[in-house]
Amino acid sequence: MARSNVKPNNQQAMEASGRNHCEVWSILDEILPVHPRKGVECALFLESMPARMAAALHADWSAVCLLDEAGTLKAAYPYPGKGDRSGSLTESAAKSVLTQFSTPGCRSVSVDDRQYGMLAKLMGAEPSGPLLCAPLICQGQVHGLFCAARRNGPDLGDEQRRLADVMADMVCFILQQGVEASVAVDDSQAGNESPAPSIEGSFRAILENTGTAAMIVAADMTIVHINTEFEKLVHLPRESVQGRMSWMDFCHPDDLERTMSYHRTRLAQKSSAPSAYETRLVDSAGEVRHVMVTASLIPGTSLSIVSMRDVSELKDALFQRDLQKAYFEQLFERIPLATVLVDPQDRVMAVNNAFERLFGFGREESQGRSINSLIVPPELTDEATGISRQTQDGQLVFAESKRRTADGRTLDVSIIGTPVYVGQRQEAVFGIYQDVTEQNRTRQQLVYQANHDHLTGLSNRRRLLTRVGDAIRRGKHVDRYDFAVLFLDLNRFKVVNDSLGHLFGDAMLIIIARMLQDSLGDNGVVARLGGDDFGVLVEHPQVEDFVRSFVRRVQERLRTPFQVMGRQVTTSASVGVVFGRAEYARAEDYLRDASLAMQRAKVEANENCQVFDGRMHDHAMRRMLLESSLRTALDNQEFVMHYQPIVELVSGEKRGYEALIRWNRKGEGIVPPDEFIPLAEETGLIVPMGYWALERACLDFGRLCAPNSHELSLSVNISGKQFRDPEIYSRVKSILRQTGMPAERLRLEITESMLMQDPENVSRILSRLKNLGIKISVDDFGTGYSSLSYLSRFPIDVLKIDKAFVAPLEQSSPTAVRLVQTIITLGNSLGLEVVAEGVESSKHVSRLTSLGCSLGQGYLFARPASLADSGC
Repeated sequence: MARSNVKPNNQQAMEASGRNHCEVWSILDEILPVHPRKGVECALFLESMPARMAAALHADWSAVCLLDEAGTLKAAYPYPGKGDRSGSLTESAAKSVLTQFSTPGCRSVSVDDRQYGMLAKLMGAEPSGPLLCAPLICQGQVHGLFCAARRNGPDLGDEQRRLADVMADMVCFILQQGVEASVAVDDSQAGNESPAPSIEGSFRAILENTGTAAMIVAADMTIVHINTEFEKLVHLPRESVQGRMSWMDFCHPDDLERTMSYHRTRLAQKSSAPSAYETRLVDSAGEVRHVMVTASLIPGTSLSIVSMRDVSELKDALFQRDLQKAYFEQLFERIPLATVLVDPQDRVMAVNNAFERLFGFGREESQGRSINSLIVPPELTDEATGISRQTQDGQLVFAESKRRTADGRTLDVSIIGTPVYVGQRQEAVFGIYQDVTEQNRTRQQLVYQANHDHLTGLSNRRRLLTRVGDAIRRGKHVDRYDFAVLFLDLNRFKVVNDSLGHLFGDAMLIIIARMLQDSLGDNGVVARLGGDDFGVLVEHPQVEDFVRSFVRRVQERLRTPFQVMGRQVTTSASVGVVFGRAEYARAEDYLRDASLAMQRAKVEANENCQVFDGRMHDHAMRRMLLESSLRTALDNQEFVMHYQPIVELVSGEKRGYEALIRWNRKGEGIVPPDEFIPLAEETGLIVPMGYWALERACLDFGRLCAPNSHELSLSVNISGKQFRDPEIYSRVKSILRQTGMPAERLRLEITESMLMQDPENVSRILSRLKNLGIKISVDDFGTGYSSLSYLSRFPIDVLKIDKAFVAPLEQSSPTAVRLVQTIITLGNSLGLEVVAEGVESSKHVSRLTSLGCSLGQGYLFARPASLADSGC
């Protein structure tokens, strides 16, 4: 902290007051030896009085003006110089000084009315501030004025007014002495001589007129005389004090010895020079008052004049100031934020401990240096100067910038600049700094994470939409939409992920993300939207040509074998494109329609890239309505079961049925399975639908088997989501019990890819279902990525050859024949029943039987039909 000019004992203000009183008493000390006998001697003395009085008041001008009964100036004693002494001051104007008396304890007033202009003439110049005027009052009448003024600096205040009253009383005393001396001379000549008034009596008159509590004290400390102000101070009448009490009776017990020692010393020195000290006075009510005491020996006597000012309020004020100063210093030092106090020129006045710790600059090397040159990097000088200018203009400033440390590091800091006022004037500025480097780093990481995909490092959906929104606004501004939004989905990625594991899938996504970014370059942004979906914003002057070349490059690179965790893989992508145009208002609309175009590309067998058109939106709306209807179809009993027989290929005899769910949509008829089954899978509705289909098929089984003398089987499909349902075992068991379905005649069909999702868990679930007596069938075998060796690990009873392998047998495709032969041989070697799907011609039958397959199903034998149409 900057050092304070206030003395530790808080005496500066009181000592200044004591010095002023000493100066007054030193003037009084000069009055006593004069003891004038004639009016002429009084006049000579009054000639020298204004200079002494001006010095005591620290004034630049002063004057003593004597008036006659009419208010006319009859004598003037100015300091300095000889001004114009002509003119008059009316009696009413002189007496108005008394009417302006307002401050208790003093009669002087500050005046600046132009009727006192003649006083300025006396002093030879116009003062800059108001005149301080004290009336010369003798026997209740105004006989003149004592005036003082300053050229510069603050106006003469209350302290000077009280001193002026004492000085005016001195002048009155001189006047009174001169008058009484003249009367004494005249009486002596007449033979009637009277003694001169006593010095003690003269001082009593002075004390009575002064505005300060005062008393005359004998050598033994007995109080000889007190004035009215002293009566008020101790709350006792003078009759109870004078001659009855000692000055020490009013001293505080802790100050008694010191006060006695002081007065003994003064008596021993026999010095009439005044001196001042502070002590404590106890009044009649026991209240302690702090007083500033001025004591002076009356020459030629053993009496002392003791005057005192009550400085209790000043002491309290000083204590409060010191308390606030101590509080400020402790708060300044202990505040955990780096804080600096700078002057109006931005020079460092003080720094706290936290400042030293943060920036590494010590107090001594910081003191007096420009704060900007100390901690501001050179490239930020202009910015820092602007902040300083704002605070020096009285503004509260909040900012964030960079500041340097003593060892050359650069920190991110938050800055608060706040002006410091003393009264109405700004004297300094507080600068408060907080290191926010780590917070900024964390915030930047959070912003990055909020806008980027954690796996690939690409932008995420949020950032892509922001960039597309920027492109939309830019296009409207220049009326040119030279951008496009692409939605890219990897084909059959789910199969790869399920077969080879999520770790492999993640590694593959990282490599593909890099491919996309490299292919796009600086012409936009690539984002991962989730799973295997990517969004791309293309920005290019020839956007259509660039999009075509970009999609071509991507497809070529995806089809070219690349390494993933030691495996060579290839893939492809379905891409949807929307080119920028004015009718789009939102970034979400671009991404929505690009996704619709991608879905169309995925459906179209010969297309892998589609540009959005309005028909796709219509199709999406229909799909949305379809989903809405699907959610209520189960409650509305809109689902029905169809059955397709499984037959012996040679005899055509039925060996069982496969149950297939169909949706008879209210008001529209049968909805194709390839429309609603994928939708049910996506929405999760496939789970309740699957359990309903199983229960309905088990209930229908009795009628399906009634016409047959031998036992038939019932095959029911289980979806992947249904198979992962924790309650699948208990639900199947409950359905068997409620419907009376023989468990050994029920076959649950699962897909090959389901086996590879979680082999150990799948094996455990299948074993539990097998324990109920149920048989397990693998549907669409050959379309997945499972290793054939895995089949021996699972409790499987039936393999169903996918129709995609059966169809080419009609053209006797060698490849198809070898694949089917392999599956049949594998099944037979494992003791599994093999069923061929999609049998539609007699050529299929002959080829399959020649390869060793005895069972099949397909349109050649019967199409799926309702229970009523199945011939039961």
